Amino acid sequence: MTEIQYTDKDYEAANLLHGQPTRRGWAVLAVIVVGLLVADYLITRSLLETMRDGMLILVAVFLLFIGFLIYTPRAARRTFEKQPLAHLPQQFSLRSDGLEIRSSRGNSLLQWHDFIRWRTNRHTTLLYLAPRLFILVPSRIAEAGFPLEELKSKLMQKLGPPMQ
Repeated sequence: MTEIQYTDKDYEAANLLHGQPTRRGWAVLAVIVVGLLVADYLITRSLLETMRDGMLILVAVFLLFIGFLIYTPRAARRTFEKQPLAHLPQQFSLRSDGLEIRSSRGNSLLQWHDFIRWRTNRHTTLLYLAPRLFILVPSRIAEAGFPLEELKSKLMQKLGPPMQ
């Protein structure tokens, strides 16, 4: 058992990773932008106007991205502050049949087949139980003795590569 207590920084890192577009998300965005530009050209019949509108679309996407980088950490901190259970120490244990999590409020064993996908970066690993519901495992837990690389290896074996 490795004990860790979540911090607001853990929640920030997890929410930034969760909200980060995947390759599929970027592809969908590209298709939408190209579709808008084609529709704009078909309506205006002016390459110059379409290029101008394309620049406006790119500026809008950039502003949305900046908004995400500003809003997400604030929202994550607010969520952490208002979630009493997040402030309790958590104990993680890697088992052959899954991940055991304990706190003073209860115990749970999440079996490998309970997870639908996973995502990781240098700050955190997210274990998804549903498309928008995840368990976060901060990377700093490895410093406390948790076998994080073994967890990632097991996830790779059971679920395949992480979402990108």
